[in-house]
Amino acid sequence: ARIDCPVRHGEGKYVMPNAESLANLANNNQITVRYADPQTQQSDSYNDEVLPFPLSPNGSMMNIAGISDKTGLVFGLMPHPEAIYARWLHPDFSRGGAPTSTTDIEWEGQGLQIFRNAVEYIQSTH
Repeated sequence: ARIDCPVRHGEGKYVMPNAESLANLANNNQITVRYADPQTQQSDSYNDEVLPFPLSPNGSMMNIAGISDKTGLVFGLMPHPEAIYARWLHPDFSRGGAPTSTTDIEWEGQGLQIFRNAVEYIQSTH
């Protein structure tokens, strides 16, 4: 799935010491989020070539934007889904390009679902 998510970093970028470590991360399904070209279809095969700026704002290996530990319980993310929980916070709001499917009060940013998933998981296991 794809979500709108503000990016506020330029310094941090994901790197691994060697190709084997990077392959292990991928093989363990620990790469949870990647920067993507909005022109590609989700069904397209994924190319690990680093996308140009601004598609990959920091040049992270394999366009990595987020990873998890082997358990999937620890999640590190470079973009900021918490920064777009309301329509008026959408980066395109002032240009009239923010989603308009509901009223401003009802609209929720797609990134909010990341936090809902975490809360629901914790509630279901405790």
